[in-house]
Amino acid sequence: MVERNMRSFARHPFYVDRNAGLIDMITALPYASVVYEFGSGEGAVTELILDRTETTTRVYGIEPSAAQIKAAEKRLKGRGDRFIQLIRAKAEDAGQFLEGKADVAIMCNCIHLIKDKLAVIRSIFNLVEDEGQIAINTAFYEPSDATNGWPRFEGCQPLDSLRFYRRWMSKALRALVRQGLKPRKEERSQARNQLTASEYLDLVEAAGFRVLILSEETADITLDGWQDISKYELFAQGTFPGVPVKAASEALQNTVQETLDELGLLFVPRNWLSIVAEKAS
Repeated sequence: MVERNMRSFARHPFYVDRNAGLIDMITALPYASVVYEFGSGEGAVTELILDRTETTTRVYGIEPSAAQIKAAEKRLKGRGDRFIQLIRAKAEDAGQFLEGKADVAIMCNCIHLIKDKLAVIRSIFNLVEDEGQIAINTAFYEPSDATNGWPRFEGCQPLDSLRFYRRWMSKALRALVRQGLKPRKEERSQARNQLTASEYLDLVEAAGFRVLILSEETADITLDGWQDISKYELFAQGTFPGVPVKAASEALQNTVQETLDELGLLFVPRNWLSIVAEKAS
């Protein structure tokens, strides 16, 4: 089974915890009247926003997937008199659907899917109030050395996880080759064109924000988590470009348990990069 969205993966406790960690870093959120959430999915982060605010009167969720919007409508139906509007649009196009400015803008684990990241962050800059904040996280980024007072960042794949990734990818690739399928190296998904942590820092600052928090946290992903993310279309497609998505997904699902068993692992760590920044007045 191949899923076009991340519904199963997004429900894992470690994924919820990482997004909740980002939400809790936003010092402006408890006092926000308007929040824009980009890549709002099925409403999991929207719930986190509502649970942590009392003064927020309007939350706008911007999501390109019709299926995700439908799931979010069902999930958020019982939120009382809180104003929630779901808008079907890409982050790149959201400005034409939004009126007024937000106190906080949030983008959880989707910035890596956007080709022109700087243009999107600049557009968000124009959509937030002076001294408003933007919060972004991603589990797809490369290491970077210490720079401008910020520490070194390990990247999304900790060193002690690399053996797992290499063996898993090798096993899945061999499974595909046995079927006469071979990825095309010249094709790379947007998610695999990963920036470093310092490049994300530079992007946010180039858009006009002042970075308040730049942090790296680790989540331990178990077998169930890896199997669920293997069902995600964009992950399978990005891992083995040019291979039919169903075949790539099945190869990943069918080899991950064997890989964990051979290495004697119950989980594999994955790092998340979190950024909170403020718009200068």
